Amino acid sequence: MEYSIYPFQNMKITQRHDEGNHLAHWYPAANVSDKPWDEAGKDSGREYFVPQNDFRVVEVLGLDTSSTKGTTNSVRLESVNKLKIPYCDDPVILELTLTHMNEDNLKKVHQGQIIHKNEKIHMEGTDGLSTGNHIHFTANIGKYYGFKKNSNNKWCFVYEKSLIPPEAF
Repeated sequence: MEYSIYPFQNMKITQRHDEGNHLAHWYPAANVSDKPWDEAGKDSGREYFVPQNDFRVVEVLGLDTSSTKGTTNSVRLESVNKLKIPYCDDPVILELTLTHMNEDNLKKVHQGQIIHKNEKIHMEGTDGLSTGNHIHFTANIGKYYGFKKNSNNKWCFVYEKSLIPPEAF
């Protein structure tokens, strides 16, 4: 059985889902929500997202040339294999979203691409309303309902279940 493993060499969560401007992503939203956190890695420059499992690129949002121009640069990933995660007894497909990558990294990926274990593609970035290099990150399972604005005026990647790090890795 393959376990989900945290996809950064250094873990430095600088903002959890339940603090600062992330709180409005889920509480007290009347309709849709997600539970993002900010990963800043070793916090000296731009660190890579280094998956420890294989992931497929499901969607790329925000490139200047895309239909989502004006959206903060983001990518949605899904695990190629079902993974064992702390939240569930049975293995599941784990879905990740990564936001704030700069154009130079986002242009390296395309829908359907497989990002293999230990492959370095995405780096922390500052696209959008970011105040420093980091990746705005979510982990999710179940059906995907879309990229939607909630009643708190925050854009959310809406899934059946949004997870916090100890539930996903």
